[in-house]
Amino acid sequence: MTLGLEPAHVAGAVTSFDALLPALARLDARLAVAVQRAQAAYGVDAIADRFRGLYVTDADVDRLLAREAGAGAFFAGDDCLRDHATMGDERVLVPGSRLEWLARAFDLARFDVDVLVIALAPSLDLRYERIYAYLQDDVARRRPTVDLVLTLLCASSQDRATRREHLLVDAPLVRHHLVRIASDPSGNGASFLAATIEVDEQIVNLLLGHDALDRRLTPSCEMIAAAEAADVETPSATRAVEEETQLALDQLVGDASRMGQALCLHFHGAAGMGKRTTAASLAARAGMPLLRVDVARMLASHDSLTLFRLALRHAWFQHAIAVVFDSAALTDGMGELVSTHSGIVVLSTVGAPDAAPQAGGETRVSFVHPSTERRRALWRSALGRHGARAEDATIDALALRFRLTPRQITAAVADATQRARWERAARSGPGPARDLGSDANIAEAVLFGAARAQCGQRLEALSTRVAARQRWNDLVLPDDALAQLREMCDRVAMRDTVLERWGFAARLPGVSAINALFSGPSGTGKTMAAEVMAHELGVDLFRVDLAGVVSKYIGETEKNLDRVFTAAEDANGIVFFDEADALFGKRSEVHDSHDRYANIEISYLLQKMERFDGIAILATNLRGNLDDAFVRRLAFAVHFPFPDAAARERIWRGIWPPNAVVADDLDLAFLARQFPLSGGNIRNIALAAAFRAARRGGRAEMGDILHATKREYQKLGKSLTAAELGKHAGLVT
Repeated sequence: MTLGLEPAHVAGAVTSFDALLPALARLDARLAVAVQRAQAAYGVDAIADRFRGLYVTDADVDRLLAREAGAGAFFAGDDCLRDHATMGDERVLVPGSRLEWLARAFDLARFDVDVLVIALAPSLDLRYERIYAYLQDDVARRRPTVDLVLTLLCASSQDRATRREHLLVDAPLVRHHLVRIASDPSGNGASFLAATIEVDEQIVNLLLGHDALDRRLTPSCEMIAAAEAADVETPSATRAVEEETQLALDQLVGDASRMGQALCLHFHGAAGMGKRTTAASLAARAGMPLLRVDVARMLASHDSLTLFRLALRHAWFQHAIAVVFDSAALTDGMGELVSTHSGIVVLSTVGAPDAAPQAGGETRVSFVHPSTERRRALWRSALGRHGARAEDATIDALALRFRLTPRQITAAVADATQRARWERAARSGPGPARDLGSDANIAEAVLFGAARAQCGQRLEALSTRVAARQRWNDLVLPDDALAQLREMCDRVAMRDTVLERWGFAARLPGVSAINALFSGPSGTGKTMAAEVMAHELGVDLFRVDLAGVVSKYIGETEKNLDRVFTAAEDANGIVFFDEADALFGKRSEVHDSHDRYANIEISYLLQKMERFDGIAILATNLRGNLDDAFVRRLAFAVHFPFPDAAARERIWRGIWPPNAVVADDLDLAFLARQFPLSGGNIRNIALAAAFRAARRGGRAEMGDILHATKREYQKLGKSLTAAELGKHAGLVT
């Protein structure tokens, strides 16, 4: 297509059927002469023969043998219009008409325009079908064939042979898919002359001034008017790209629109990062409509390449920006169409783009997670649109804890405001539903819950989402271990200050990761500590069983780890890798291929953890099996020791819920001193004792606890002795 031409919808005011009348009048004059000559060629009886063309008589054969080789049934070239001076070329292409624009846009010769009009006529008036059937001596041929077109437009056999080049695949009419050369539907011959010429439906609608979306495109495309695109225009503080990038995009689109130049922009980034709204904003500010193209739906069609071509052409005709979603799925043929598109196209890809550009000269724009400051603005803007508000401290915490996309923040606020209305309705009792009104301030817990609901859907399929119910008071650990856990939480709270404001993220790449090793015997509180941190930060805890990730097949473990970390990118929670001993042990010398690949798996895990922009915790029971080189690459290493008697007594005293019915004379100091158990064992004993007491209908007493302790020892392969039970030996049967 020729660059620099105005699109059809502003090419001029003459867009009605009347603009085609001069061309049709010229065609009628040509057909009138052709019919007269056809009568002479076919014989005087031909017009009265109802079955003409369905059989061949001897006289027909004689006439065919007498015809000059390469000639049609009759000659009706331009000489037939000599008596119709008013039907000259200057009257056919009405200045400012769409037919005249089409001829200029696709560099059509006068002969091409005549072919286009001949093929177009039956789509405008069915009488032309009957005339064409007569001229072609066949009632079944109601659309013009190549032979008829050459007969109507050429004055000699030599001219016919020469003019065939206008209908070949590299000619403008066919190359630009303005017309389609269809094989003989009867199957009676594969001759090129027998093929029919049909104008594409999109071109017919264009010439008639119908700018609605082609019916073939409606399942996979959507046209958005410029005024509608303006509805998604967002304040500068909440835009998905930085101001400098936005200004550059506006400049590129504005220049391309004014000068009629081609422009290809490639937006790439995670889903919900604002690629769609940015494209709509560009269209709104440029005063251009927007054509959304869904490649995935288009590929479901048997002729997706044709549909994609129609979509790009419709965008060009309407001076619209074509936005191609899921552009990573574009076929090679589609990519070529993008590279030759004469208008403005935006490719939208979820994730990183391919190394090689999908279209020549494309400008790539990366959509990354909004900065903390931008997330604050997004939260405030979304709350404002719902007539709601939140405390500044709450908004700061949301922006710091949750690296959400603009779309997720919008959805979270909508969810939170709905929950707030529900809670207010529940408090106010029966009556009509009321708006937030004076109660527009949404509680932090509601907003945090809505934010968590936007996270971790992908990771949840590969892990277990753990409800974070534990508090700091539930943890019984040495002071230094508790201090390290609090320091990890402080890193989350101070990330914005240290990494962004102070610039450590730019100076020291990879420091945004918060990773730790929790080591210690089973049941010492590693999982509980992760729960406490998750509750403190207001995020979810995702437990990943590394035993299920490790595979005996070479390379499969890395693939499984990649799936986990990819899914964890938008989890905005704590990823807790349990049973880490299944993956790494003491790194030693390589004795065989298994050792070598085991070390490769460990290195791969380290790389993933160092690049992970979140909180990742590895839990192991055997600290001594870990290579020091591994531990040094982690930000924290917290040891969970086996509890001593004093720690065990604290665990015994804190294990009972407030509503539990427990005897006042429990000898918890005796239990802590006599039974060296972990916190996990004590939890199991307390729960079993509670069930035993509930069945009896009384309080949990020493006998219940000692009976449960006996069962716990049996699970550990031990047995209680009378010496261990001491003065309480009589309580155990």
